[in-house]
Amino acid sequence: MNEQRFDAIIIGAGPAGYSAAINARKREKSVLVIGQNGGWLAKAERIDNYPGMPAVSGREMLRVFRQQAEEAGAQIIN
Repeated sequence: MNEQRFDAIIIGAGPAGYSAAINARKREKSVLVIGQNGGWLAKAERIDNYPGMPAVSGREMLRVFRQQAEEAGAQIIN
């Protein structure tokens, strides 16, 4: 059996989960993110109060967060 181990397993694929994954990767920790499609944020049609991402949908915001976490080296499963 091929068993993979992680320094951190993060439950939740929302803003906090992706932020935790990105920060753990910056500290060279291996990370697995387990989560659904962002919960309530995925249902938001428009978000106007997030710095650097004005007038963005929740789905688009989550896509950007996920992409940044993946590019940092986090593994993500749904």
